[in-house]
Amino acid sequence: MVDAKPDQNVPVLSFNLVMDILSKVEKFCRQEEPCKNAQRELDTMVEQNLFFLRASNDSEAESLKIMDEHVFVTAVLKFFFQFDADADATLCSTMFDRIFLPQERLEFRQAVLKQILPLLMLTAIDLDCVPVLQAFVPWMIRGCGGQPASWLKGCTQKVMSTYLCADEMDEYVARLAKMNTSCPTFAHTLLPLMINEQEYFEMIPLSALQLAADWLNEDPESVAKTIRLCLPPSDQSSQKLTLNYVDKLSWLCIVHDLSDDEQARPVMSKLRLGILKLMMRINEGIAEKSPTRKLLASTYANRTLIKISEYRNSVDAFDQKVTRAVDHFSQILQVGILNGCFIGQLQDFNTTVFQTFAYGHPLLDDILQKLRS
Repeated sequence: MVDAKPDQNVPVLSFNLVMDILSKVEKFCRQEEPCKNAQRELDTMVEQNLFFLRASNDSEAESLKIMDEHVFVTAVLKFFFQFDADADATLCSTMFDRIFLPQERLEFRQAVLKQILPLLMLTAIDLDCVPVLQAFVPWMIRGCGGQPASWLKGCTQKVMSTYLCADEMDEYVARLAKMNTSCPTFAHTLLPLMINEQEYFEMIPLSALQLAADWLNEDPESVAKTIRLCLPPSDQSSQKLTLNYVDKLSWLCIVHDLSDDEQARPVMSKLRLGILKLMMRINEGIAEKSPTRKLLASTYANRTLIKISEYRNSVDAFDQKVTRAVDHFSQILQVGILNGCFIGQLQDFNTTVFQTFAYGHPLLDDILQKLRS
């Protein structure tokens, strides 16, 4: 990855130019001096140095463009390393606005976000640049042209694809675990987004699920808070992300049950408990008879049962793996009812699928009666 300093292959003048302009932007953001031409210089420098070769097909020009992007990212990281993550959080966020979000020229802004931010985030993760990581998520949530989830997801995909290509997912998860100490918001955002990505879903290592289980059990409030922070309740995406995260984690539990993966059993057991803790924390802020709470419960139950049903139909038998999966699911459902995760009649609940499993299974029979009462 990129070192946070210029090397012999990087034009020192370009590096120094970026650092000089960032210093001007910092002074303006600290209101130590008038803006003067700092913003115009920054915009011009970024446009000319990074994007003037965009239309060229020349391979040498393309390599120069990539080099220039690295110069820019390297300078930004080196500059931000001087800040204190907590004391200068507001300053970092304000500087992000000045660097990456010029208020005009939407096309240019989108180009910067798509091309530069993923590289910046990837390098910041590698170098553990706490000021950048600490400021990044709140800044993303607040800005980015009204599409915070989309841009954050795009950055996450870039980071994930880079590690996947290098077959380093376990290392990536280890970095997230380390980041949890200094940048919990950033770490707790990346893990759900990583697990939610369908494209890479089958490739999620057990270490990622272990990390999810640890966080959900040790600090479910932080995880729930991050979900609420990243996608406010007024945004339908908040509900979608929560449902997807619970859905994917639950689906993984069932998959491992059906695959009879002994190595994963302790992790899955802890993960199931963590799922319940997450749902209880999320439900604490939702009225008992709220459609949102009912939807969360019914979606979780429906999708889990359907997954078991699909497997059962494929083998045409109620074999030991299915029995174990149903046992685990019924335990979660029962504890969920007792702790208020599933309240009253669930209008969208797929009782037909549920009844298929309920008959002849005492615990599920009892749960079905509770749901009907």
